[in-house]
Amino acid sequence: SFVVYANAIGGQDEIVFDGGSCVFNPKGKNIASAALFEEELLVVDLDVTFNKKKKVKNEIVLELPLTQRRLAIESKKISVPTKIERIYQALVLGTRDYIQKNGKPDLIHVHVVLYAGVVAMELSKQFNIPYLVTEHSSVYQRSATENLWNRFFYFRWMSFRVLRNAEVVTTVSNHLAKQINSLVKLKKSSVITNTVDTRLFYFKPNDFSSPFRFIHVSGMTNAKNIEGLLRAFTQLKERRADWTCTMVGPASSVLKQFATELGLDTFLDWKGEVDYSQVAQLMQGSHAHVLFSRYENQPCVNLEAFCCGLPVIASRVGGIDEVVSETNGIMVEPMDETALALAMEKMMTQYKQFDRKAISENAESKFSYEAIGKMMADNYEGIAGCTTNNK
Repeated sequence: SFVVYANAIGGQDEIVFDGGSCVFNPKGKNIASAALFEEELLVVDLDVTFNKKKKVKNEIVLELPLTQRRLAIESKKISVPTKIERIYQALVLGTRDYIQKNGKPDLIHVHVVLYAGVVAMELSKQFNIPYLVTEHSSVYQRSATENLWNRFFYFRWMSFRVLRNAEVVTTVSNHLAKQINSLVKLKKSSVITNTVDTRLFYFKPNDFSSPFRFIHVSGMTNAKNIEGLLRAFTQLKERRADWTCTMVGPASSVLKQFATELGLDTFLDWKGEVDYSQVAQLMQGSHAHVLFSRYENQPCVNLEAFCCGLPVIASRVGGIDEVVSETNGIMVEPMDETALALAMEKMMTQYKQFDRKAISENAESKFSYEAIGKMMADNYEGIAGCTTNNK
């Protein structure tokens, strides 16, 4: 059978429908495609022969064979835009349709310097609309695997240009703000940290029993230094055996095999990727969160742990030490596996000194949607005099 995909086209808010309706023949070959990101009437005549008789639900349906014709469109070369072209076309289409449907906005707020920031900058010039950039990327850290200095020149040049022309650049930590200000002269900068959905991540009283339950939540990438964390667990198990750790994230078979070789199978519970609600439940059933990153900015997972009332053990990288104190966690130097093992042992020994309810209440007052939303609204008012509704 032939398959026809009829795709919508147009933009509204954050959703952009890219068009590109297409037709596939019975062998799965794409024989005709409409344009991407623009409206087009595509007419396709198909070379199809139906059975003269077909029984459908006890009824006889007579179908006449179609005239055998084959349009030149079957041999038409289908042009597929590059990734950069698709991104640009999507941004243009989404922005154009938004303005046509909603009118010219008072302010543009983007969270990605490239490529959304480029569109914001060009719209700002064309329509005299101020724009705001929120940055939370690690690319400004030389220790990051993907940083500005191993990207091509255009990426760096355009990133700096977008940042330089923004009315305000907000960052998720003072650490990141200092890094950016050392590279680019900004008009104005401010710090608005990441936010937490406190409808999911909240304090839940729990009468904990043995063993002590650590939890680690991450994307299990190189930045998170899972190998170092596992080696620190090996040191911990030589001191104490009354603990476990729930590992949440897409761990590879290589990591799991490494844990097996270290003799950690009875201590670790690999959960894989789970949805946010389950992450919250797993946190609420744990004693403490541990994160041993090589580099960071302001990881949401620590803030989510705080909102659940969990103290945090974390490496002193990025802006983490701006939110971790002696009342809600323990800091260790990055890559110091022995220090991490000792910190985890200390957490187990001195756990009662942490007031879980107070940790949660303090975090909610700083990182909830309401708290961060108010800071964003104040920024909007200061930039464009926008009338905002703080709900």
